[in-house]
Amino acid sequence: MRYQRNDYSFSAFGDRDSSGSQWLTAYVVRTFSEARQYIYVDEKILEYAVNYLINNQNEDGTFNESGRVFSKALKGSSFDGNGLNAFTLIALSEAQQFVNNLNSMNKSIHQLETASETMTNIYNLAITAYALYVAGSTKSSTILQKLESIQITKDGMVYWEVVIEADRVQYYWNPPHKQSSPVNIETAAYILLTYSKMGEKEKGIPIMKWLLSQQNSNGGYSSTQDTVVAFQALSQFACLLHGGSYDITLNVFACRQNKTWNLSSSEESKWKTCETTDSIDIEASGTGSGIVMVGNTPMCLKLRLVKGEVVGKVKPGFVTITDYYNPENSVTVSYKSSIGENAPVCALCPQGVCGECKVAYHG
Repeated sequence: MRYQRNDYSFSAFGDRDSSGSQWLTAYVVRTFSEARQYIYVDEKILEYAVNYLINNQNEDGTFNESGRVFSKALKGSSFDGNGLNAFTLIALSEAQQFVNNLNSMNKSIHQLETASETMTNIYNLAITAYALYVAGSTKSSTILQKLESIQITKDGMVYWEVVIEADRVQYYWNPPHKQSSPVNIETAAYILLTYSKMGEKEKGIPIMKWLLSQQNSNGGYSSTQDTVVAFQALSQFACLLHGGSYDITLNVFACRQNKTWNLSSSEESKWKTCETTDSIDIEASGTGSGIVMVGNTPMCLKLRLVKGEVVGKVKPGFVTITDYYNPENSVTVSYKSSIGENAPVCALCPQGVCGECKVAYHG
């Protein structure tokens, strides 16, 4: 609680900041509202934080972004405009018992309903659909229809590509990777959350598959916020899928071996694993649904690098290795020479060879 200010808002540096952060306060309200199911949370903290959010509302139902959060990766894509309004409405809906004046929520609902009619940003449409649904608005269905008309379907998976405005593009080089951008992850996650609330299993499964395919080797995603939202969506959708009983038999053919797994709701262990270096064939029968995931074990390759020219103050270089048969499967690592990095230019040149070194030696 060291980050809570005297006005009951939250900010990165508490009272040392000039003002509290609307986004961070809404994030704390959402987090504490969920945590109350498992741990003790002082209700006054939520009550005062909710009041701070409401006091930052304009007459037209929008919210002002106050304060600052240094990491945009933490805030994700909901840091201004309709994204912030929807994010705040979600927080108020999840902590509704602490909202003394429901007129504030109604104004926010009306503002987002009106804005959604001309809204073109895909991310804003996604988070608005979820915000309006949890707030009790029927407008979510109309927004979802618009999103479904522009969804991308590939290999049995569904996702969305969000166009990033030019002023938000980072103009520095990043190594290539297979993961989609954080805003695309959040967009799919909020739509999956909405489908989960609506009980739409068939529409949610292709999105779930895409989100699972975008996980990195540690199970997360590109940033803090998209990982949090994606995990929330996947966990809620998993509860929807496994809400009833199931009894599934899997026949797995791998490495010239045949394994038979029986999965049922009465079993304590739900995970079954095996290792293979060959192709895999799976036959499933029974009732219920489950997820089959194929992971991979990293292979470490050693490369011998030969110095061709003498260079001082060496900067890091990058090496990319690509699977010949699957070019999409690639990895990029950086390397640097500790000797070349710390050595001055003249220390690497023989005395009297270059003009600059002559000045350094004889000047």
